[in-house]
Amino acid sequence: MPTDPAEFGRWSWPEYQPLYVQLEALELTPSLAGDFLAGWTALADRIDETQQRLRVAADCDPPDTAATARHRAFVQQVVIPACAVDQRLEARFLDSEIEPPDFAVPLQAMRTRAETWRPVNGPLREREHQIQRVYSRLIAAQTVSWKGQETALPQLASVYDQKDRKGRERAWRLEAARRLVDGPRFDDLWQQLVGLRREMASNAGFRDYREYRWRQLGRRDYTPEDCLRFHAAIEEFVQPVITRLYERRRRRLGTRTVRPWDISVDPLGRPPLRPIDGSDLIERAAGIFQQLDPHLASYFETMQAEGLLQMQHQPGEEPNGYCARFAVSRRPFVLMNASGSQHDVWNLFHQAGHAFQVFETGGLPYQQQRHPGAEFSELAAMAIELLGAQFLSEQVGGFYPAADAARARIERLEQCLLRWSMMAISDAFEHWAYEHVDAALDPAACAAQWASLWLRYLPAVDWSGLENELQAEWQRHSSLLLHPFSSIEDGVAQLGAVQIWANALHDPIQAAARYRQSLSLGGTRILPELFAAAGAELAFDDHTLREAANLMEDTIDELERG
Repeated sequence: MPTDPAEFGRWSWPEYQPLYVQLEALELTPSLAGDFLAGWTALADRIDETQQRLRVAADCDPPDTAATARHRAFVQQVVIPACAVDQRLEARFLDSEIEPPDFAVPLQAMRTRAETWRPVNGPLREREHQIQRVYSRLIAAQTVSWKGQETALPQLASVYDQKDRKGRERAWRLEAARRLVDGPRFDDLWQQLVGLRREMASNAGFRDYREYRWRQLGRRDYTPEDCLRFHAAIEEFVQPVITRLYERRRRRLGTRTVRPWDISVDPLGRPPLRPIDGSDLIERAAGIFQQLDPHLASYFETMQAEGLLQMQHQPGEEPNGYCARFAVSRRPFVLMNASGSQHDVWNLFHQAGHAFQVFETGGLPYQQQRHPGAEFSELAAMAIELLGAQFLSEQVGGFYPAADAARARIERLEQCLLRWSMMAISDAFEHWAYEHVDAALDPAACAAQWASLWLRYLPAVDWSGLENELQAEWQRHSSLLLHPFSSIEDGVAQLGAVQIWANALHDPIQAAARYRQSLSLGGTRILPELFAAAGAELAFDDHTLREAANLMEDTIDELERG
């Protein structure tokens, strides 16, 4: 089988199908299980790398409709037929009752897919995806007239960190009004999704969609009750910290309250932080990783040398990015949409964390072993943000003078605390919705529930006179419609990342070594064991969250004092 992406990248289904036929005919015995899994992995890796490379090619040049068409055609003509064969291969492997070394967790994932799959749900899943595509198109099409130009809503983000408060308020109200126009359409899409999801859960024999989704996501290491405990801990220990920080913000702004358009601006009126751009940004990051851990730095240097990191600016797009895995080449590829803001630094650190995981899992022989789940994948990325933040100052090779480096860290820690509260709101909303489906089908009930949760977890923001806008806020949180019950993954990942950062404050060399070693385990261990290997605990309790929140607030106070 070819190993050159340029060669296997030209393959279509007629090249793959005979090899799958041979694999299905292979005798499956304990002695041949390794050959079976290796053959399966070889095929899956080539299909996956081709798909990822086609995706990257399309995303690197969005106007290139031919590249987009090639990606879509490959998905339709190769990926979908291969998935059908994969399902048969999984069923056959489960029937064999063979368990190779370091394969217990992947086997459990296979069993979970078998338990939750019902043929009758196939058309319902496709209908769900169709509704989600409609939602995504609606979001992407939202624009307003700003300073004489038709402006995509994400572009207004640059206004919210400007000193002009009246300008910020005008932009915020304009954006909120535009979202309200689409409110009834979002309500309709939500109602369709909730009904479909209830039907799929019933078809699969589950009590409700939450129970079904939990099993579908393979969550056996924590329960919905753990999430509810986490929400309560956030209310008790994170919400007061945010309230104190926002009171400090209010005093510095000189305003009566903190309004929604006051959250992103620097409270001392300083201009937004602007790190260096392009290749210089990457070079400085390489120096930071060298200080953090030479092994991680060598991975980043490989990416530089092999052209595996691309930064571009797409007007109208949010400053985000992703890390693709080229499975045969055993390399990551990071594509970032840069904005020239401090977010570029955090985005680069975050994607580098995902890339390090690709490198570390490259030695695992089977494709089923390489994916640890979103909770630990996000821990890998978030930990690099916190560890790298310690080197932002120019004095240690970073991006900013000492005062600006401190400011960048303060802003990021505040954002991390806010992420927990936002996660609690979103996750609690979903628990309510899928436990009370009849109420969740009522737009007014959804609006009231969201507003109640917001005021519970983020009371420091003043929404007086903006009640309608607050009640409609849930519609802009895309995970509710596109990735149900996913927000908790970021919450637990961040708590693990803070624990790794805390370890690094005492022994940075050992903390980095444990982090790297945990990544190399891929998906061969359960979540608690992966977190423990990294020097953290998969935790939802008061004590762990209180320690993390205290460390973050104490660090903010220390950086404020200079």
